[in-house]
Amino acid sequence: MKFYAVLLSVTFISAMAFNCFADETKTMDCCKKDANSKTMATCENCYGDMKCDVKTVKLADLKVSPDTVAVEGTVTTVCQAAGCWVMIKDGDKTLFVKAKGESFYMPKNAAGAKARAYGVIKEVELTEESQKHFASEGMNLGEIKGSRKIMMMVASGVQHTPMEGQKLDDVKKYKCEDGDSKSEMKEMKKEEKKDNKDGTAK
Repeated sequence: MKFYAVLLSVTFISAMAFNCFADETKTMDCCKKDANSKTMATCENCYGDMKCDVKTVKLADLKVSPDTVAVEGTVTTVCQAAGCWVMIKDGDKTLFVKAKGESFYMPKNAAGAKARAYGVIKEVELTEESQKHFASEGMNLGEIKGSRKIMMMVASGVQHTPMEGQKLDDVKKYKCEDGDSKSEMKEMKKEEKKDNKDGTAK
């Protein structure tokens, strides 16, 4: 009896693995250590900490919330200074995804790849100085005049699925030369610390 139970389990796990990786045009939640794991194991093209068993929300349905969620889309822009943020798009909706505390970096040549990001959705106010900083790193903000509010994800991790023939850069060589030491970034850093202290960030 035990033999058949083990055989059935192995067959089920093999089938799940095949289904996850059969379609390489989508980024799938395929890095679980086991069924009860809350964190993904190390996997190819995963940056930061992946979160399992969280709700996947479409960009069009996003709302500010302290709960960790997953979002999916196509990478349109990557920070060209250190790879600490990406813009992802799904349909006509775009989301700014920034590595929490710049704890991880992403490939600067990831534009076009599919992305699955895990994090907390917030609304932040970018000063004119902050916008100029992000624009200098490659973000397309159009006319910069005064502060503006945007929705963003403070991400714990992002998983990329490259396009066919796309080879992503090795992020180990990246380093942030200024990053959070910049005055325009300190506001966001303080906000993250405040949320952590209040227990609203996960």
